[in-house]
Amino acid sequence: MKDSEDKVGIPIYIDDREPEIDDPLNSPKSNYWYPANTISIKLMPCIEAIRDIHKLLEILNSNDVETDKRLHKLLVTPVFTLARGVEDLFKEIEGNAKNYGQITTEQQKQIKKRFAQFSKEVPLQKDDALRKIRDKLGAHIDKDAFVGDTREIWELVEIGSLL
Repeated sequence: MKDSEDKVGIPIYIDDREPEIDDPLNSPKSNYWYPANTISIKLMPCIEAIRDIHKLLEILNSNDVETDKRLHKLLVTPVFTLARGVEDLFKEIEGNAKNYGQITTEQQKQIKKRFAQFSKEVPLQKDDALRKIRDKLGAHIDKDAFVGDTREIWELVEIGSLL
């Protein structure tokens, strides 16, 4: 009985494993990190898109398929998702600055400047190439893509410019 009397208080268990970001393709692990606030929830689509891009680039690199536009087209949806996710992160930080008090005024200015640069370099509007490819050929095959010359859209599928 003496041993049980010596053990008072709340036991502390140390888990020295590195945390991993949840991957819904795998069984849950106790050391998985799950998003729990607005900014981390908005970060998850970016992470998922990067996982998809990474896998597709592995396939592209291993098969010597530099000129296969059908495979390049598969990159469009996750690249668009990543770009839209980054845009959402910028908007969250800029629009809800009061929630991120650890970001200084100077850093906020830099974020605003970088968001403007990002928006200029990664256009996501309806008539921009990435969005057009995603909408017409990437996320699904749009029947309207076959009205007129579909080659106009396929010509936009250039891996260098997409990435």
